[in-house]
Amino acid sequence: RDYDDAGRVQSELLNMTPGKSEDCRTGHTMLFHLISLSLSLYVLGCENLIQVSALHPIHPISSSRSHKMTRPNELRRWGSPNPSGDEPDMPRLVVFDLDGCLWRPEMYELIHFMGNKGAPFRPSEHDKNVLLSVGEEPVQLLKDVRDVMRELYLEPQWKEIPIGISSRTDAPHWARELLQKFSVQHDGGEFVLGEVFRNGPIEMRGDSKVKHFHRIARETNIAMEDMLFFDNELGNCESVASLGVTVGYCPGGVSKEIWQAALKAFPAKRGDVVEL
Repeated sequence: RDYDDAGRVQSELLNMTPGKSEDCRTGHTMLFHLISLSLSLYVLGCENLIQVSALHPIHPISSSRSHKMTRPNELRRWGSPNPSGDEPDMPRLVVFDLDGCLWRPEMYELIHFMGNKGAPFRPSEHDKNVLLSVGEEPVQLLKDVRDVMRELYLEPQWKEIPIGISSRTDAPHWARELLQKFSVQHDGGEFVLGEVFRNGPIEMRGDSKVKHFHRIARETNIAMEDMLFFDNELGNCESVASLGVTVGYCPGGVSKEIWQAALKAFPAKRGDVVEL
């Protein structure tokens, strides 16, 4: 009712004739009434707000990183403290290069220096950890790749973290086959390398790693600062680190040392490359 009265009084005030004494006296009275109605509405609004707040109390948003929503203009800044304060920051996405980072030889070497003889690959009769190309060239995982992949596949803290690929390999079809044929053993059996990457973004294109990561960010809606990347080429490492990604430089392939160093450094300062 107060809303209706206020509207009626305002309408009558607007229709009065300026300078007419009778209208002025009436106007003053009506203006005072309008002010009184406005105060009543204000008090009523406050009372309603208090009632709604009592029925539906506002709870603070949880600071857990696992529930954090990332928006393009709300990216977490590097170096920000862990909200919980009781455990280290964890990346929301881990990305690996392939050629020279996970395995060797690189696919371009098979193409240009080894007679273009790659797939189909088959396990070596002498070492089940080695795959042989059609040209009998051994292809094998580097350093501690199996140990790192075993951790990512089995350890519970990585269960909800997607693991992706950013590779400029010359032969993506060969690389995909290797991912399905390299096996990793553990106490309960074994899994193929491709299982680690089953839920992550896959970039196997010849354009720059910077473009790879822009596409990955759009696809996953994960901030660059929440990503961890490993590459064996320093130029790639520097260009991706400039985006805000924490980058581990592993010129001889992924080792336990660079894996642990990059995790410890995460999130690194923009532009810095983690190296041993």
